[in-house]
Amino acid sequence: MPNQSAKLTQSEYRRGTILGLTVAEIFILLLFLLMLVFLVLSQEQIQRQEQQEQEMGQLRVFRDTWEESLAGIGTPEEIVALKRWHDSVVENPQLNETEGLLDQLVETVQERDEAEAERSMLKKENERLQAVSESQQNELEEQQAELDGLYDQNDELLTEAENQRILREKGHNPPCWYEIVPIADGGTREKAFYLFNIAVFDEHMIIRRRDVPLGGAFDDSDKSYAEEAAMLPLKEIQYEIPLLDGQVVESLEPIFNAGKESRVRTYSCVFFVQVWDETSEFAKERWQQAHDRVLEGLFGTFTVRDEPWLLR
Repeated sequence: MPNQSAKLTQSEYRRGTILGLTVAEIFILLLFLLMLVFLVLSQEQIQRQEQQEQEMGQLRVFRDTWEESLAGIGTPEEIVALKRWHDSVVENPQLNETEGLLDQLVETVQERDEAEAERSMLKKENERLQAVSESQQNELEEQQAELDGLYDQNDELLTEAENQRILREKGHNPPCWYEIVPIADGGTREKAFYLFNIAVFDEHMIIRRRDVPLGGAFDDSDKSYAEEAAMLPLKEIQYEIPLLDGQVVESLEPIFNAGKESRVRTYSCVFFVQVWDETSEFAKERWQQAHDRVLEGLFGTFTVRDEPWLLR
């Protein structure tokens, strides 16, 4: 009976084992295997971290060494790629020439950047100088305009002064048309040529045109009197017909203006006319008014007393 019980117990024990190992023993074995796997993986992770730290240290050294040259490289990937290329150059003696080229390239880039900075500075300086030059040019133009104005004003003053000098020499209202004649003291004077003959009647006046004198005032112009007469509005005047005082003034005022405005001579002058008094004995006030207020307001006058007014 005891032997039978022992056999039964041994049979049950064998049924709870695998390959001669119990479940607990197998579990412990699996746990040990897992710990070995974790240990191996941990060692590989530590090695990778140490390698990465070493590479990062080398990158820091590389970055510090090439900090200025790497100023234009923005991403870590570019730095890593450049570092690897640099390592390949260091490890391979045949690539020393390439390293020298890299140094030259870096120097060239630096020189280019310096040249670009200098160019930018020169451009700004040129723009500043150009602005100053434009400002100075504007000031010069303003000064030139003021100077031109002063020159014009000076020319006007010189012209006026010359006119005054001529008037002082020639007297008040010098004749526009004249001839130079000698005088008793050995000098000369300007004797006026007459442009019109004018007769004053009780109710009207009559204008008669005279022949244009020969020659010209060549001491003041290169034109002859005939050429000057062609420029005057002589054809618009009504000759040989009775004209009221207002009509006389309207007809002859353009001639007066041409002389006074220096369009005949280079100075202000007047034309001269001969005048006849054909008023009646009781109308001398009329003569005085026509002669003094109308005709002498337009011309220099000479009253003819020894020659009759001839009708045509």
